[in-house]
Parts: sequence; C-alpha cells; structure tokens
Amino acid sequence: NDVPVLVNTPVLDFTHFVVFTQSSLVEQTTPIAFLVFDATATASGIVFVDQDLDEHDLGGTILWQPPAAAERVSAYAVYFSGDRRAPERSALGDDVLIGTNLALVPPETPKHGYTDILVYSKSSLTEQSTPASAPLADEVASVS
Repeated sequence: NDVPVLVNTPVLDFTHFVVFTQSSLVEQTTPIAFLVFDATATASGIVFVDQDLDEHDLGGTILWQPPAAAERVSAYAVYFSGDRRAPERSALGDDVLIGTNLALVPPETPKHGYTDILVYSKSSLTEQSTPASAPLADEVASVS
C-alpha cells in the first residue's frame, strides 16, 4: 500500500511516520515507525561579478558553492528578485545543470530595481521553497 505525502508538507515537530495494521476485528496496538528524512540542499557563497559598468545594467557571472549533500539535487534555478522572500522574481535563463555552479548574465541586462540574487536547488520532485540569496550589486563606472 502507498500513502502519498504531498511535496512541501510541513514537518512541524514530527519525527516519525507510524503505520498500524488493522483487521476487521481490531487495530494493531504497536505500530511500526519510520524516521522522517527531510532533505535540505541549499547552495551557498553566492558571488556576482558585474562586468557591465553601465548604471542600471548588469552583465557577468553568478557563482555559488553547491550544497554539501547534493545527491538529490538535479538542477538549480537562478532568479533576480526585489527581496529575498521572492514574491516577484525573474528567472535568469533555463535551469543550471548540477555541477555547473554558475549562471551567465548577458551584457546590458536591465536591473529593473531587483535587489537580490536567488539560487534555488531543484530535485526530481520540486524546487526548494527557501533559496540561497545574495545582494545584487550593480557596478558603475563613468568617464568625466
């Protein structure tokens, strides 16, 4: 028998799944227990080197360190956002394959008021709900 557990089901303070068998006469008094394994795999060390020196334009490379336990990570999704909680975000291209750990920002990409870079780890089930983040710095140089 299978009992589906929905993606992003809150674990709360629970530590185990318990399974009771039941017959037409009675329910088992001692269940079997399975430890809940809640995998986390968050990137870290996000760095963006802006090589487009125009004000309000971006261009360069976003780099990050992979999670220590990345065996369930299948890709990364990179976004620009107005804040870390990402109510409004803009995807920076397609998903980044595992092992790449960088995303290219094309020259003259408009900043659009975004303030943060978000890197989400993705598994075969879903995109993680809480991303790694870093401030988005726009380097400016002008000649007078």
